[in-house]
Amino acid sequence: MTEEKVESDKVELMVMDKTVIWDPTEINDTIETLTKWGHILAEAQWERDSLDAAYRSWRAEFGRQLTEANSKLPEWKIRQQIEANDKFRDYKRGMAITIRNCVFLEIVVSAIAKFFARS
Repeated sequence: MTEEKVESDKVELMVMDKTVIWDPTEINDTIETLTKWGHILAEAQWERDSLDAAYRSWRAEFGRQLTEANSKLPEWKIRQQIEANDKFRDYKRGMAITIRNCVFLEIVVSAIAKFFARS
């Protein structure tokens, strides 16, 4: 799962089981920097999309099980039972973290690209 930690000016992210540290003072004037952070952004986006797919699959299967047990169950009760399930909260929390990481990394990549454009 993705998580983050902030210490002074550095930000530490855990993306796809790898620790990534963003220290803005370490930007150098090579394309390698942009490539590295672009790759990390792509991994974070893949992680976000994979988690979303897993959530949708779980939700569909859980909903199917509920309606199989009681075909007359109204939609609002199905939604209520899904959202009351612990897995729902875990998926939603995980997705929020992966989305936050993607937004952060998009800003980092954009800032690096602008830095190189001015050089």
